[in-house]
Amino acid sequence: MGTQQALIEQIRKKQLIFTVTAGRTGTAYLHKLFGLFPGVDSVHEDEPSYVHVMRRVQTQPAEAVAFLTRFKFPVIAASKAHVYAETSHLFCKGFLEPMIGLDIYPDLLLLRRNPRSIARSLLERNTIPGRTSTGTDYLLCPDDPNTLPLPHWTGLSDYQLCFWYALEIECRQQRYGDYLRQLGSNVFDCTANELHSPDCFLAMAETFSLDAKEREVLLRRHGEVSKTDFNMTPVKQQLNENPEASEQQVWEAIAYYEPLLRRRLMDRYGDAW
Repeated sequence: MGTQQALIEQIRKKQLIFTVTAGRTGTAYLHKLFGLFPGVDSVHEDEPSYVHVMRRVQTQPAEAVAFLTRFKFPVIAASKAHVYAETSHLFCKGFLEPMIGLDIYPDLLLLRRNPRSIARSLLERNTIPGRTSTGTDYLLCPDDPNTLPLPHWTGLSDYQLCFWYALEIECRQQRYGDYLRQLGSNVFDCTANELHSPDCFLAMAETFSLDAKEREVLLRRHGEVSKTDFNMTPVKQQLNENPEASEQQVWEAIAYYEPLLRRRLMDRYGDAW
């Protein structure tokens, strides 16, 4: 127990930045951006990966604590950098609450994307929540506890399930952002497209107090990274339905549980929505 407590104390001394996101949102790009800053250990989906326990964690939260203390924290503690930034979309699927329970309060980057675009991208990759192997392994499912309720979800189309998942993460971003702000952590909210702007990039650095003293060099490298396409989608499945009509059915199913969500999305994404 003493060794575990000492490890936790080491983790508390570091600045931790985690990403709350659905995936298919620019996490690989964000990983490269964090890596531009001196003193930041930027990782994406490195081992030890949350995917090994994510499914079990949904119904057995103690598995998350065991994974963090036995596998993830030793890797973070071994890093020589003071700032540890991780852009895996799996972190927000059952690992933040256990971390808070250990009195570890990370900073958060809420990496957003229009839910329709996320749903299309997941469908094209045949990554369907609760239906395909990759969807089951990497995404939340309507059957999971503490997710946005979706009555009669087994009768919905693949696209509708992907759209629901994108909405579930939007709810999670709102909730987790509120949690960590109350705990005094820094929270930055953006899309990958917004991060292409030097002003947004520098605002992110300021929010997390990252070393941006070499401004000209930093902005030049930011421009170079922003010209690169990351993790392009291989199209395996086409959308063969009217997205507006399909989405409306999902909206009607969740309206009782999240009556303000649609308005929030319209405010956040504007014409893109």
